[in-house]
Amino acid sequence: MKRIFLFLAAGLACATGMVSCGEDDKEPGNVPLTGITVDREDISENIRYGAVVVSNVVVLPVPANATDVNFKWESQDPSVATAVEDGLGIGKITVLKEGATVVTVRSGSVSAQIPVEGYISVTPLEEIRWSVTLNGELVSQSSLAPGDSLPLPLNEPVTVNATPYPVNANTATADSVTLVWKSSKESVATVDQTGKITVISADTATIITISCEEYKGISASIPVKGVAAGGS
Repeated sequence: MKRIFLFLAAGLACATGMVSCGEDDKEPGNVPLTGITVDREDISENIRYGAVVVSNVVVLPVPANATDVNFKWESQDPSVATAVEDGLGIGKITVLKEGATVVTVRSGSVSAQIPVEGYISVTPLEEIRWSVTLNGELVSQSSLAPGDSLPLPLNEPVTVNATPYPVNANTATADSVTLVWKSSKESVATVDQTGKITVISADTATIITISCEEYKGISASIPVKGVAAGGS
């Protein structure tokens, strides 16, 4: 009789959930995480002007009702891009400089990766083009025959129009390039930074140079010579 009582008590405990009994020993409501989805396959940002670019990435658990989910963010190379949690299911990825890295979001043993790249878009300067207009007529444009000089009226300021080519040439830190004007002999001809040339003496030709601060080695040279009224 005592054995029958113990058997019945054990069966009752199993039925009421007081002890583990075979397949029923799993925690009720526990749904394991099997995957992580992200709304960005990769991140590629143009890092011009030294500014950082921030991207928000939304992550979702798979299945959606997975329990015990705790997302953690990390970057393979924090010097290129950092990754931190910025709210439930959102990661903030900040691209800092040129380079490539991988951002990983994980929860337990499950993870997802996001390739991240920082780059600088630059349109390089190829050449400097110039033209001169006198009395409404185009006098010269971008080049002169070897040994020739550009005749300019004495003591009358003439503006040379100089443009970079391509016109949208830029640098990693600026939208446009900076042109610099210089006279090889200011006692003969002067030039300001707007390209206004004043020839003072007709004795010798003077070289006016247009260069670019950001692209060393690219310049344009204009030999100029003063011409008295009615002269050539």
